Amino acid sequence: MRARIYPDLATYFAQTGTRQALFAARVGISPSYLSRIKNRLAQPPLELALKISAAARVPAESLTR
Repeated sequence: MRARIYPDLATYFAQTGTRQALFAARVGISPSYLSRIKNRLAQPPLELALKISAAARVPAESLTR
């Protein structure tokens, strides 16, 4: 069975019930910065985008504006 791919972070959090604060700690950023990325108010550097993408199973392209 293949792992589900989510279209964006908002969908990932809504469908998995993952808490943003715990996820932020897992990838090494603040919850407020994660919120800004999720809401497309901040664009993470490539290395962080790839880390978030792998952890949340979202396309890295969905993390850019």
